[in-house]
Amino acid sequence: MANGSATPAEVTLSIAGDSGGAPLAGGACAGYLLRGEGTSILLDCGPGTVPNVRSCLDTRMLDGIVISHMHSDHWTDLIALNIALRMEEFTTEPKAPARRIPVWLPPGGAETAEAVFRALTVNVRGSSADSFRETLDLHEYDPDTTIRIGAARVTFVGPTKHSTLCYGMRVELGGLTIGYTGDTAYCPEAIAVGQDTDVFLAECSLLERGPLSETHISAAELGEVAALARCKRLIATHFLRGDEPWRAALIERLRRAYAGPLNLVRPRERYVLTEPERPPASWP
Repeated sequence: MANGSATPAEVTLSIAGDSGGAPLAGGACAGYLLRGEGTSILLDCGPGTVPNVRSCLDTRMLDGIVISHMHSDHWTDLIALNIALRMEEFTTEPKAPARRIPVWLPPGGAETAEAVFRALTVNVRGSSADSFRETLDLHEYDPDTTIRIGAARVTFVGPTKHSTLCYGMRVELGGLTIGYTGDTAYCPEAIAVGQDTDVFLAECSLLERGPLSETHISAAELGEVAALARCKRLIATHFLRGDEPWRAALIERLRRAYAGPLNLVRPRERYVLTEPERPPASWP
């Protein structure tokens, strides 16, 4: 499916959100739009991501969404996406019916999503949540099975070390392998997600080890994971703060073990993954 700016020879990563837990000021939670070979995939869909996705893509052009785990900061903008798909049906030219977008959830995730949509209709009339099945085609992935979304192949790694069932994923698209951790503490599975990848998109929630270290990774630990994985490029995300001193401190700790190409994402950045030397640019 043709989807706009990405050409068949180009694979891009657009950062629809980079915050962990709750959106930082002016930001959004986890959401990463991969585009290439006529395919558009959204990895996670946390609060605030849908407006950013809509700024560069008609949501009807999404070929699939893959959710790492069912914590609210990684999937609950499916509620907004359900409404956006309906609005695009009436407001976007050329007119076209809303598509059912395939959404791949972890085991047990469909029950969670359905319960939330159902709760939104309690004592509420006229809610679009009442008919989310008309826009979202929910599936639960088998972590041992590869799924195909357009030209992409997605395999799963894990579960990772987190407080709920979470899977990392490896996406093969346009001749590249992109690993994405979802949320994880330091563990062998995190290394496996990034093993020999062209791009390793990884959570980096903590500056130092502390009370959250059983469920999230620190910068120094992620640097070690990336070095052991021998990834060609590390892109860190899922931040709890966004100020420049914090970001500088993250980089210093990541560099204790990892010497390769490194980026700390910002919302609404666009990376051309097939041109690793090109710096990220903001999208309109």
